Amino acid sequence: MRTVFVPPLNRNHSVLGFGCASLGSRISPKQGEAALALAFAHGITWYDVAPPYGDGRAESLLGTFLKGRRDQVAVCTKAGIPRSHPRFYARALRPAVRLALKAFPQLRRSVTQMRGPEIEVNMPASEIEKSVVDSLRLLQTDYIDVLALHEPSIAMCEAPATLEMLEKIVKKGYVRCISIAGSPRSIIAGSSASPLYQFAQFQDNPFLEMANQLCQYSALQNRFFITHSVFGAGTLERFTDLVQKSSMSSQLAESPSQLLFDYALAKNQNGIVLSSMFSQRHIEHNCARAAAPVNEKAVALVTKLCGFTPSQAA
Repeated sequence: MRTVFVPPLNRNHSVLGFGCASLGSRISPKQGEAALALAFAHGITWYDVAPPYGDGRAESLLGTFLKGRRDQVAVCTKAGIPRSHPRFYARALRPAVRLALKAFPQLRRSVTQMRGPEIEVNMPASEIEKSVVDSLRLLQTDYIDVLALHEPSIAMCEAPATLEMLEKIVKKGYVRCISIAGSPRSIIAGSSASPLYQFAQFQDNPFLEMANQLCQYSALQNRFFITHSVFGAGTLERFTDLVQKSSMSSQLAESPSQLLFDYALAKNQNGIVLSSMFSQRHIEHNCARAAAPVNEKAVALVTKLCGFTPSQAA
């Protein structure tokens, strides 16, 4: 596994991070335990979680995995979107839903599209510390490497009370570094307001080009980027269609999914790319791509296929 130096933490970590959004919900605890162990065995040292992930169970399941491994990995959790508490019947239906999605993978896109739009959160500063303390308990650890504000509003990122609370929990040793995981405008506003935000986490795929937008701002020049959702909601299908219609399709050595994944790794080669991966095949494939040399041609090729000029992709 290739690694990248993470300046705020003063250590190297895997260029590929493990996204825990489905841990405990779409993915059963047993499957999740096996996937986390396999990813670790393949060199993944960055784990991304949040209070609402996995119907509120992901942090606890990740905490069990961390036993005996804590000093070898970095954990990013979040504060903002509240922890999920699904009703009993919803939890009871989870195994049936997993079986249905396994039998009919095409249903997964429909389920994803049923989710509501992202909202901007404005968590009161007084609730941030409580969220962190709850996360520490569930993760069974005494510190969090990176705490990210989860889909925060501009007002939340800039508020003096928020910044004071974040400084407080860092001084207490609860958290080592602070991040913003949200929209470009919140990331830009927060980073302009305070150097406390050392990380920026956002979704980026060739149809969004968020990294290009963020790199234009001087306040973000020294921020460490963590990207995710290169396949997005329907992105793979849209990109595959473009490839099939392109005159270049017969010349491509990689499949559309491989090309998109290489694009994500090349686009953010000085940062970390998150992936939600739970099958053995998926984990081994992604880790192999992340262990190989960066495919420098992937960014220009993908952006060309998507209709962007090379200058826009720089």
